[in-house]
Amino acid sequence: DTTNVSTSGGRWLAPLKVYSYWPVINTTVTLSDNTLLEGQESTLTLVVTNNGVNKANNLFFALLLPKQIDVVDSELLTVNETHATFSGDIQKGQVLTFSITFKPYLDSGTTFYPSLSYDSITGESKSPSLDSISYKITGFCDYDVNLSSKYIGVDGDGNITILFKNH
Repeated sequence: DTTNVSTSGGRWLAPLKVYSYWPVINTTVTLSDNTLLEGQESTLTLVVTNNGVNKANNLFFALLLPKQIDVVDSELLTVNETHATFSGDIQKGQVLTFSITFKPYLDSGTTFYPSLSYDSITGESKSPSLDSISYKITGFCDYDVNLSSKYIGVDGDGNITILFKNH
């Protein structure tokens, strides 16, 4: 760029552009379904976009998994029993899409806890706050069992009634 300098009124004036050295990181989180039947698959997706003029160094994304879920599939994430993680840089204008497909069970936890941190080009760190992501689990059905009598003798008769209620 050429700089146009004006000296009107005895002052030196020049246009100045100021850039932040911080990347501008935006995140979007979606859950494909937040009310799940036990064992039904759902996918959590996190999109991270660098809208700044500089890359973000040492981007670290971690997702604390709910207890006792089955992870079916994941994209860009390293998954272990308790966490899913990603580590790397994100260039200016780059979009990263992380996803994890899972199956919950009735005794599973129901909340994911994400965290994100990254460094500027000068090495300073930021850790923006990300909201937790929750879902609800229901069973396929509920049931009630009723007995016609508390005690039934050796040759006695009794009835057992099982009532199923589908969801």
